[in-house]
Amino acid sequence: MKHDSFAVIFIAIILILKSGVAAAATPQILVTLKPLHSLVSGLSHGISQPSLLLDDMQSPHDYQLKPSDRRLLASANIIIYASDNIESFMQPLSSSLGSRQLIALDTLPGMPLLPARSTDADHHDNHRADYDGHIWLSPLNARIIVQQLAEMLVQYDPANRNKYFSNRDHLLQRLNTLEKKIDQQLLPVRNQPFLQFHDALQYFERDFSLNHGVTVTSGAEHAPGARHIRALQQQIREKKINCFLYEPPQAPKLLETLDVNRSAKKQALEIHGSQITAGGDLYFSLLENIAGQIHECLQP
Repeated sequence: MKHDSFAVIFIAIILILKSGVAAAATPQILVTLKPLHSLVSGLSHGISQPSLLLDDMQSPHDYQLKPSDRRLLASANIIIYASDNIESFMQPLSSSLGSRQLIALDTLPGMPLLPARSTDADHHDNHRADYDGHIWLSPLNARIIVQQLAEMLVQYDPANRNKYFSNRDHLLQRLNTLEKKIDQQLLPVRNQPFLQFHDALQYFERDFSLNHGVTVTSGAEHAPGARHIRALQQQIREKKINCFLYEPPQAPKLLETLDVNRSAKKQALEIHGSQITAGGDLYFSLLENIAGQIHECLQP
């Protein structure tokens, strides 16, 4: 009996140690943006909870890292972000992150990137990337992200292989359902042109065959000049554009100048999910919100 008791205790210790090793092997993941964090949360559901870097309205283009952000970066094994074009603060950090795995999702093999659309107001420097970094605004891109991240996470955490792949398959099914729902919703209005103040919807337009009208600027740092404004007004007249989309919190005053017919609907369109609770459902709520707002704006 005494030997049996020792055997039971020994087996219990081994099981505890094994569980400790498995827990230690599970990577600590940090994701920069809420839509991407949502997809990663879906992949790691029941395994681990990824940390989120940006959880407010501040633009990732000019974000200044806080001490607490640097601690999050230091504690992560894997850091996932969209693009150097979006999270411009990531590239200078790359040399100081040591052995941490840095994954820029726009560099994933097979990611169908779209060239950045320039306007007359843009002045692109040679060092700036030529691709649009808003890759999350596309269910097609989201599927590629989910499929490839699942494979990567299994390499880091093979003990949870079956869970990652099960979560991947569930996410892919949800993305297919989402795409079909939005496609049907936008079908009646997809030929209606619209004005977009900041050119961020290109991937969404591609996936759902929307008729892009005109863009005021490719980014907040580019102020359109008088000649460009006159050209925009002419295009708005010719294309009979009556839907103006802008990013919150406030509609740019320039939209009033561009509203040559004084009849355009002005619709705020938030693309980062800043007002949605972070988590696995955020991505799907965000794209449904975008589709609903575009549909409302484009309706005659």
